[in-house]
Amino acid sequence: MEYTEKLARPAEHKMVVTRKWVFLCLMSAWTFGMAKTPEQTAKPVAKRVCTDCHPGLLPAVALAERAFQARKQGQWPEAEGYYQALRKHYPDQKDGWLGLALVAIDTQRYTQAQGLLAAYKKRFGEDDGFESAQDYWVEQYLSPMEQLAYFQEKISKKPGDRNAVLQTYRAAAKLGAFPVQKNLLQQYPQYFSPGDAVWLAHDEAVKLHKIAVKPSDYQAAYATLQSVYHQSEQDAPVYRKSLQDGVVLAGSASQPKQALSLYRQLSTEEQNAAYVQEAVADAWLATGSPFKAGAVYQRLWLDKEAAGQETFALQRKRIQAAADAQHFDQAWQILESLRPQQRINDFTRTQLLNNDGYQAVYFDKVRVSAWRGDFKQAHQLIDDWLNTLPGDAWGHQLKGDVYRWQGRPDDALKEYREAQSKVPEPNQFAPSVAQVMLDNQNWPEVKSYLAKFGQTDNADWQEYIRKTSKARAPELWIDSSVGRNTHPQELGNENSHNVYLYSQRSLDGYRALVHYHTDEVPVGNDSLRQQRVGAGLDVDRDPWHAQIEAGKGVELNKRGYLSANLDYRLNQSWTLSVNGQINSENTPLRAINQQTYANEIAASVQYSHSPLWRINLGGSFLDFDDGNHRNSGFASFNHVWLQHDRWQLDQTVRFDWQKNRQLTGVDYYNPDSAHALWTEARVSYSQPFDQNIKLKQSITLGGGRYWQADYNAEKTWLLQYGQEWQLGEAAFLQLTAGRKRSVYDGRPEYQNFGQLGFGYRFH
Repeated sequence: MEYTEKLARPAEHKMVVTRKWVFLCLMSAWTFGMAKTPEQTAKPVAKRVCTDCHPGLLPAVALAERAFQARKQGQWPEAEGYYQALRKHYPDQKDGWLGLALVAIDTQRYTQAQGLLAAYKKRFGEDDGFESAQDYWVEQYLSPMEQLAYFQEKISKKPGDRNAVLQTYRAAAKLGAFPVQKNLLQQYPQYFSPGDAVWLAHDEAVKLHKIAVKPSDYQAAYATLQSVYHQSEQDAPVYRKSLQDGVVLAGSASQPKQALSLYRQLSTEEQNAAYVQEAVADAWLATGSPFKAGAVYQRLWLDKEAAGQETFALQRKRIQAAADAQHFDQAWQILESLRPQQRINDFTRTQLLNNDGYQAVYFDKVRVSAWRGDFKQAHQLIDDWLNTLPGDAWGHQLKGDVYRWQGRPDDALKEYREAQSKVPEPNQFAPSVAQVMLDNQNWPEVKSYLAKFGQTDNADWQEYIRKTSKARAPELWIDSSVGRNTHPQELGNENSHNVYLYSQRSLDGYRALVHYHTDEVPVGNDSLRQQRVGAGLDVDRDPWHAQIEAGKGVELNKRGYLSANLDYRLNQSWTLSVNGQINSENTPLRAINQQTYANEIAASVQYSHSPLWRINLGGSFLDFDDGNHRNSGFASFNHVWLQHDRWQLDQTVRFDWQKNRQLTGVDYYNPDSAHALWTEARVSYSQPFDQNIKLKQSITLGGGRYWQADYNAEKTWLLQYGQEWQLGEAAFLQLTAGRKRSVYDGRPEYQNFGQLGFGYRFH
């Protein structure tokens, strides 16, 4: 981070070395009528020298005053000439001896200055002039550590001396020796103001931030700075400076929202320093506002380009902002503009070393390719890298990331293990392995990793803890649908509502749930409505996922019910599912109205090559207590034809089959046999916004054919528009509306429908 730091100086006392000899010279000059007007003083000293006079012929006071003016204006040769003449022609005047030493210090001839000071000391002793000049030599020549030792010794010789105390304080400030400064503030409060302690706390916080390496270091620095602006007056300079630096420190302490809060307290009328603007952009990016962040990065980049400054780190931030805004073409253009050399000279310029900047740009190309959906190019790039550097552990880690983003956790885990095998400290890649366990909801493994590394002061583990906390948070899910037949006759609304409330998940993978379900279907001029309320347990212990629920109907269907679902993830490609229900929720309401209930068992298998395509096969058996048996099965295939930047095009093909027993007096829909072939295509477009808001819009077109025994085949179709909103990190909203054509007993029906889904995570 760039800082315009203020060296800690007492607010009430200016640390200016008093030089008694200067005061005497000026007073003497005034006495002899040689004081100059401002206009005269502004002229170069050399032009005021009498060209017909030898300097030695001038009075001592005139020589001293002219030497002082020349030195004041940085005309070292003229000043040195006057001081030499003064020492030669007036050897008893201290100014000539001391002035030569000061000019030598001004011109960085420190050894010569030391000799001149020694000569002065031998002739005149250690008076105030010598002490001031010696202090000046110390401040200009010695290292900060040597300066501190010198002035501390000076305090020991002259306890309570104001100049010694203030000089020691200033030397300690250069070193960031805050305990020394605090001790001086406590021992000599008469030399300091209350504001000095506040400035000291500010400087200490900034110093702690600069040397921080762990999250706890950054948090400690930020906590120190918080105390500054909490105890400062709002009109004090230290208050505004602390707010500005607080923006940086809060972001580094993984508190971007607090950084933005501090920034809002700064006056918008005043231009903030570039480092503050960059820190604000970082906070916006971290909180899901890539458009705001990108605009600031762009402006700062142009300013640095115009000033000829280094922009590599800023360019990489521009890439991240563009990618988060899904402006992938822009991100790629920036990447192409960065052409760092693969190998660079070491500091001796005798050996070639790998350039970290080259690797950073190359790896960014892999990431951007994957994020925009071009996994083929991402794999090609990382494979080319590993073919050249097969032992690069970070290359294997990145390849694992690409697999994970692609939905291939087993392949990702293999690459992370490979990365671990290539470094002496494999735990540095443990967060990546733990992330796969979290993705798979393998809570026993997650618990194990948290127990082992949860207290590790490491940014990766702090982020993992945050993600784990979010995944475990209580959740609310609501799914409501409504449909209304418009042809051949208009009926009342057909409604269905499901509400699930989940408790926080334990680290062993358990969470409780409460479920409310209601259905309503029109029957003539009336309607049938059922309600059920239940509770259950949801368990995730990869490769197993189970959910069991029991409850009772409270309207129409007043019997108790029990359902159990079990999923088993064989590997990243194969998943098996089994579901059983007593008093199944799939029982038609017309059947329940006739006091007919049903139990159900279902099973399915899913094969996923990747998120690009998957196959599902399944079947179910519904056993009605009126003697009816309903056997059904399905097969579906889904393929993503296009996934590029914000666009996606996918297609689903599905075949359904059903067989029922034929019974008399049955009021519910019960075909002897029926089967359907269906296909639909969906095109979707994603649009991110600031504040971590994202919108995905989709249009679905579907069509198929329905065959039912004893009836002619009929066509079916669907037109649907949908929106999916991500509202920050906590909320999700889905809206769907459309129209479809269905067939029942050979009769086509047209229906308008809508659906609302809402999810909220209490995190």
